[in-house]
Amino acid sequence: MARGAGAILVAVLAALAIAACGSSSKKTAASTAPTPTTAPASGSLVATLTAPNHTPKVGKAWPITVTAHDPHGAAVKAHVQYLFLFNGAVVAKRSNYAFTGVFHDTIDWPANSVGLPLTFRALVTSAIGTKALDYPVQVSR
Repeated sequence: MARGAGAILVAVLAALAIAACGSSSKKTAASTAPTPTTAPASGSLVATLTAPNHTPKVGKAWPITVTAHDPHGAAVKAHVQYLFLFNGAVVAKRSNYAFTGVFHDTIDWPANSVGLPLTFRALVTSAIGTKALDYPVQVSR
């Protein structure tokens, strides 16, 4: 890894380790048109991640919604963990929330993440399967 890339990675790790990247609030999603992400078929868990955009802003709550259900649409008990990826590598892990069917949360992005091509991953785990829901983001001011 080049020296500059290593410094960026360290900055991202430090920022995400310190920042409050999630809250346990049950707020509803933003009124803007959401962009859902559905995991590819594997197992029988159907999971989605919805966020208002791919460009969250520092200092402004970025609302997300995670859903988990079976192929027939019935709500499933699940856990969601947040992973933050830089160049495909996990640089931070946050949260581990239990929910049934639908979970709302907000993410607060740190200033040190501005301009970096990151991937927000919601890892949804249940008795009927696990899905990694990837959502590319570029944080701005």
